[in-house]
Order: sequence, then structure tokens, then C-alpha cells
Amino acid sequence: MFKESGGAPENYIFFEWNITNYCNYDCYYCSVKSTMKDDPIRNHQTKSINLVIARLKLVEFPFTIDLAGGEPTLHKKFQYILDELHKIDNCKTISISTNFTTKFNIDMPKLEIGVSYHPEYHAHYMKKLDVIRQVKNPTINVILTDKPEYWDKSIEFINSVKTEYVITILHGTTNYWPKYNMELFAEKFKDIFEYTKGNPINLFKYDDELLTHDVILERGLHKLKGITCDSYYYAIDIDGIFTRICTGEKLGLGLKGLDTTIICPHDICNCETRLLLNKRWI
Repeated sequence: MFKESGGAPENYIFFEWNITNYCNYDCYYCSVKSTMKDDPIRNHQTKSINLVIARLKLVEFPFTIDLAGGEPTLHKKFQYILDELHKIDNCKTISISTNFTTKFNIDMPKLEIGVSYHPEYHAHYMKKLDVIRQVKNPTINVILTDKPEYWDKSIEFINSVKTEYVITILHGTTNYWPKYNMELFAEKFKDIFEYTKGNPINLFKYDDELLTHDVILERGLHKLKGITCDSYYYAIDIDGIFTRICTGEKLGLGLKGLDTTIICPHDICNCETRLLLNKRWI
């Protein structure tokens, strides 16, 4: 039995802030399609935004914040949110994943931009290539769907962006279950898979060993109920409510003395990112 695991930087907080549920896309495989509705009151509110920003100013640790959605840039106060977060000293990084529907300041120093490519809207992305190329060190996420009519378009986009990218394969959800013809799919994207095969993978520290995720599962080292964990991941919903992602526990108004330590209540840790967090048996 190991004593300690993890290895993530201590006292570095991550917030995922869902600023809007609205998305202008209607992807057939979207897992949250039913929530992507334009409710002008909930999806463009200002009161909760100012409350969230005020609370974030109380956080004493360096933090990263991910502005999520929906399509986050569609929020009418999106640039205002970016401007206010940039004023917070402990806010070190602001990340977004966008389809570049709307214009915003892409040159802000704390901003990390991800481009999420959905092949149903291929023509839009091709029109936005000049803007995408202006982004410093973008994360390009190309979704390879199960429908062959989109495959050539995806390859055209990959060849056009001329930068590093990652690929995402559809997984089954309550909304849609993909039906890949794996023989045709593997042949079509063999060059793509050859490129991505060498990309770095997470290694997880267990005492003095560095293990891959597959080895962790084989040894049952993801069964962590009762371990002390530095839980650095928090969610902020569209109404401005803060919760601890691992447990769903709501946080009070006082974030100044935020206690990041929990005793894990789960039978298994089913998220690779959270396996990187510092854990120890006491």
C-alpha cells in the first residue's frame, strides 16, 4: 500500500465557472443539448457575475479559472468578465474553449484560448482561420465524429490550422450513442493517429514510482475512499453558486480561508486529472 500519491502543485485552485448555458450550435452528439437554450435572464445576468468576482477577490491562493458554457463568448458581459478577472492578482490564468462566434480581445496576458472544432460547422471555422492563427499557443481540439460525411472536412481543417492539435472521439451519452465503422475510421485517420500517438501522457506519482493510468487501474490504486485529498477543483454555476466538484458541497460566502482538504467519500477516483492531486493516508 502506498503512503502518498499525486504530485500536483500545492495551493493552486481551479475554478470552472459556467457563465452561460446558451450555445448557438446544435451538434447532434451534444451531451447537454437540452440545456442549450437562450434564456435572456439566466444566460446574460450581471448580478451573479459581480457577486462571483467579489468572492474570487477573497481567494488567498493563486488560481486558474475556466470560463465554460454553452459558448462562453456569447455572454453579453463576456469582455467585462475578462477585464474584471484580469484585475485580480491571484487569478493567474483564464481559460476558455470557444467556437469563435463573437469577437473579443484575444491578446489579454492571462488568457489561454482553446478552439473546439465541430465538423457540422466546418465552413464557419474555415472562415475564422485567420483569427485562429493569431491566437498565441492555442489548444486545438478536433472532434472526430462517427459520420463519414464529415471526415474529409475534419482533415481539411487539421491541415489548414498548421499547428499542434488534439483529437476527441465521441463517447456514448444519454443523448447519443456513436456508431463508428472502426475499420473505415482507422484507415481514414491513420496519419492523424500516428501524429497523436507520440503526444505526452500523464504519469502519476505513487511514493517513489511513476505510473501510467492503465497500471493504476490494474493495481486498483484508484480506490481511494478514506484518503486525505487536497481537493483544488471548484465549480461555479450560472447562478453564482460555488461547490466543491468532488463532493458537490456548497461553499459559504467566505472564500478567504478556503479549506482545500477533504477525506475522499468515493469508492473510486474516476477522473485522471484528480488522480494528480496530492493524496496521503493518515
